Amino acid sequence: MSREQCAQAALGLIRPGMTVGMGGGSTVALLIGLAAGTDITVVSPSWDTLRLCREQGLNTASLQDTESVDIAFDGCDELDMQLNALKSCGGIHTREKITAAMAEDYVLLADSSKLADSLSFDVPVVLEVLEPALASVRHKLEKAGYTAQLRCGSGKTGPVVTDDGHLLMDLTVPADADVQSVYRDLQDLPGVVENSLFYQVATKAVISGENGIEIIERNR
Repeated sequence: MSREQCAQAALGLIRPGMTVGMGGGSTVALLIGLAAGTDITVVSPSWDTLRLCREQGLNTASLQDTESVDIAFDGCDELDMQLNALKSCGGIHTREKITAAMAEDYVLLADSSKLADSLSFDVPVVLEVLEPALASVRHKLEKAGYTAQLRCGSGKTGPVVTDDGHLLMDLTVPADADVQSVYRDLQDLPGVVENSLFYQVATKAVISGENGIEIIERNR
């Protein structure tokens, strides 16, 4: 029932006429079902999400034709109390960050098992990398003490290629790493389009747990 409660709480943040960003994941899918029939326009970094929105009869628009978003919702793999998050598994973090940057409010939906005082880095930090930079980026990161490897597909031979034609590199980060230091290490690497560490991006999180729903806001 927790995901349903989380989606219901998220629905309460949406107002008629809004342009709403919808990411991916099961809770977002529930939110889309609840929002069916409402007067909103949805943009999304996810092809699957846009398809689901259209099936539910929601108005949709493309990211490239949208200047701003009133509120955006997304899931995450890990979340800390400062609302820093890892969004690594889907491999669409660049488009997700574009959506987040367009939004007045960027809200993460999660159950309490994903929330901790600090990120544990149980999932890798993922980099979207231009192919000519692959070797140099890996060398710089390994020199800084990380372990980096190209993400390969399970349903195809060779590497995973993003919707924008780039490669994904999975970065193993020590569990005790300082999130701000990791963020700084990953900034301004030539050839890296974006990374899946959402540092000081989210403005709110809707957390579902045994005691119900908690909404956490980041001080800005």
